[in-house]
Amino acid sequence: LTIAVLKHAGAGNIIAVDVADDKLKTAETFGADAGIDGKLPMEERLERIRQLNHGELSDIVIEAAGVPAAFQDSLEYVRRGGMVIEGGHFTDGGPASVNPFTITYKEADIRGVWASHPVTTRDAINFMERSAIPIENMATHILPFDQAEKGMNLAGNPGVGKVIIKPWE
Repeated sequence: LTIAVLKHAGAGNIIAVDVADDKLKTAETFGADAGIDGKLPMEERLERIRQLNHGELSDIVIEAAGVPAAFQDSLEYVRRGGMVIEGGHFTDGGPASVNPFTITYKEADIRGVWASHPVTTRDAINFMERSAIPIENMATHILPFDQAEKGMNLAGNPGVGKVIIKPWE
């Protein structure tokens, strides 16, 4: 959804990096201009980012995976004077090994954002209603309430997008 909103808002070059091929395809469906395999060596990923950004690293990097290693990688992807927005950690996934020198040398701003506020939830619903982007493709599983445990076990697995639990069914 982040990529769809960025595209709708007119963001420039949107590059997705993920270790899962299906998530890269989904990112491109929702508006990413390019996808980079997160399993590639870091130097190859950085070179690809530079190729896509006319020789520069990224102005803004949004970490949305919620994996400590992805936060570490975000600091590598951002250009000097750029910003990393950490929005993926809604549970404690553990520590990330970060060299403070990287932040200082790059003069990087790091900003954390929390899940949602009633106003942003309202805005997200309004966006989804107005968007031509196939939002319905985000959900790979829609389950009745009595299968909530199954849904929780599915979430985060390869090939699984959003899991929706319908409490009224």
